[in-house]
Amino acid sequence: MCRVLSQTRGIYKPMEDVTGKQRQWLSRIVSFALQLALENGTSSATGFALDIIYAIVLVEHRDIQDHLSTIWSLVWKGVLGPGSHVHRDPSSGSSQTSATQLAVALVQAHADLRQLEAMFDSLASSIQSIGPVHMPIQFCRACREAIASAPSA
Repeated sequence: MCRVLSQTRGIYKPMEDVTGKQRQWLSRIVSFALQLALENGTSSATGFALDIIYAIVLVEHRDIQDHLSTIWSLVWKGVLGPGSHVHRDPSSGSSQTSATQLAVALVQAHADLRQLEAMFDSLASSIQSIGPVHMPIQFCRACREAIASAPSA
């Protein structure tokens, strides 16, 4: 599925969406995915929402800007597991992979736009809200590599 999602990059052309209808649909999809994950709470709903938002970030990043704090909460839920608390074990499998891919895509999208400061502000606020946790090494490594490969601003 991740291979299919990665092929969505570049399919949205803002200059061809003169009415803004395509972008409105993308925004609705983001809202739907977040609502699904937050209301359902299962790991499969979380993984599904993470995959959808990952695809949207690849297509058009602007539609996630207003939802960054909620998206980071969803990333932590995917990394740490549903109902996660500071003492829970990290989740395994697809939700963790999806959360890692989304986090990396968020870093890359903000780096491309030279908006890393805004991304780091939302990330820092989100981390403060969950308190001290043990993040899986794969997640930390992928994020560190994405940040290191970001162009300097």
